[in-house]
Amino acid sequence: MATEKTEKGSLDTRVLLEALVRLKNGDFTVRLPVDWIGVDGKIADAFNEIVLLNAQVANGLNRISQVVGKEGKISQRMQIGEEKGDWRKTIDSVNTLIDDMIQPTK
Repeated sequence: MATEKTEKGSLDTRVLLEALVRLKNGDFTVRLPVDWIGVDGKIADAFNEIVLLNAQVANGLNRISQVVGKEGKISQRMQIGEEKGDWRKTIDSVNTLIDDMIQPTK
């Protein structure tokens, strides 16, 4: 990713756009620079945290698919840490789906 900035420690909209496009395309390894300061730094921190949460959800779905779907460990549930808001609803939906699918087998 390009690291050119308009001035040291400040937001470069081209870097931000490139990171957003990579995220949109499913690249959960993309990060904005951590040396941005002030509001720009807060934007970078928030972006990086969102990308991390997306990666954790993807990893959690992969794990639960393997352990429940392939290995048959029906007591396993998805969790990614401190889920809030709609992140919590997403995790709850996956876990409810598992509960609903195994109900007839109990």
